[in-house]
Amino acid sequence: MPFHHRGGSRSFIQHGLQVSTENGEMVGQIELFKLVHWKSQDGWINQEARDYYEKMLELQRQPIAEGVVAMTEAEICERVLGQKSGYVKGLGFGPKPISFSKSRPSSSEREIELEHRLVETQLLVETQQQQLETQQDRIDQLEALVQKQNQQHHQQFEEILRHLRSSQGSS
Repeated sequence: MPFHHRGGSRSFIQHGLQVSTENGEMVGQIELFKLVHWKSQDGWINQEARDYYEKMLELQRQPIAEGVVAMTEAEICERVLGQKSGYVKGLGFGPKPISFSKSRPSSSEREIELEHRLVETQLLVETQQQQLETQQDRIDQLEALVQKQNQQHHQQFEEILRHLRSSQGSS
């Protein structure tokens, strides 16, 4: 069964950016999954999407044994949704999952975790840079609007002064 979503033509990253820009908080991958597969008026797009989301939440809530590193949201999504060639089902294209070829020497679990976190951090930095650019664009627009309004007010003030001077001169 194809895995559909309600995200339209925007990328999943764009949806995350829009939500994080609106409420000022970053949206995690699990919450992003919900945002594009569930609507308050209609509910889940299908039972499969709901089951996947509940499984992700279940994995996220699992207690962590001492000395074990908690799974990241990316790892949880990858485990629940599966992956193929840089695409995580239900979340679209994003940071490419780390591939392990047979010729690559085996790494410790800690190195793998650090690589995953590095990819997540790089995505977070990229997302924040896009947010900053969006905010700077908005600031530039607002500054231009303020400058235009100041010029209009100055012109109106000058017009009022000319009118007052001309009415005083004629009396």
